[in-house]
Amino acid sequence: MTGMRAAIIAAVIVACAGGTAQANMPPEWPKAASAVLDAIEKSTPLEGRARANNLYWRGWGMARKWRLLNNGNTEITFAEFLSWVQICRTIGCTGDTVGGKPYRNVAAEVKAEKMRNGGQDPAVEVVYRWTESIGAQAAGASAKAAKANAELWGRNRGEVAGDFATSNIFVLGWLVAQQEPSIEGKVDTLARFGLFAHGLGWIGERCLDIGRIAAVLDGEPRVEACK
Repeated sequence: MTGMRAAIIAAVIVACAGGTAQANMPPEWPKAASAVLDAIEKSTPLEGRARANNLYWRGWGMARKWRLLNNGNTEITFAEFLSWVQICRTIGCTGDTVGGKPYRNVAAEVKAEKMRNGGQDPAVEVVYRWTESIGAQAAGASAKAAKANAELWGRNRGEVAGDFATSNIFVLGWLVAQQEPSIEGKVDTLARFGLFAHGLGWIGERCLDIGRIAAVLDGEPRVEACK
C-alpha cells in the first residue's frame, strides 16, 4: 500500500448510519488544503489572491454531494475534497455547478466518457496517453510537466484506474482541462487534478508530494518535494 493510499484511507470520513447526521470536516483538512493551494498557485496569477472565507466548506459540501451522487455514500476522500476546493477556487461552484454547469450533468459526462472508452480502466488510460502526447504541443514548463507526469503517474496507474471514486476525479479533471483555451492551460489544469488523484505531480518545474499531508494532525502541514 502506497503512502498516498494509506493517507486517503486514513482521511476518509464516514457519515453516520441512516444519513441523519452530517459528518464534520476533519479539522486538519482546511490547513492541509491551504498548503496545497499555496504550492500549486506559486508563481501563477492566483498567488497571494484572497480566498473566500467559506472556500473549504463549499468544497467540502460539493465533494459530499459529488460522492453521494456517484457512490451512494458520503465517504469522501481528501482527493475529492481538494478537487472541489480547486473547482470552487478557479472556475466556480455556485449553485452546485462546475463552472456554471450543473454538477449532475458533469457527473453524467464522466460516466459517459468511461463508457465511450470501454470502461473505467481504458478511460483512465486515455488520459495518461493524452498527457504523454500533449507534451509535444505545449511550451516551456508545461511541456516538461506533461511528459514528467505521464511517466510519474504511470507508476501507480493501477491504483487510480482500479478505484471508482479516484478515477472519477481523474477523468473529471481531464474534462475540466479540456475547457481551457490554451494547450498550456489544459496541461496545467490536469496536472493539479492528477496531483490530487495520485498524490504526486509535476506542477510547472516542481514535483510535489501531498501523499501524507492530510494525515498531519499536529503542526503545520507541508507539501513535500518528490523523492
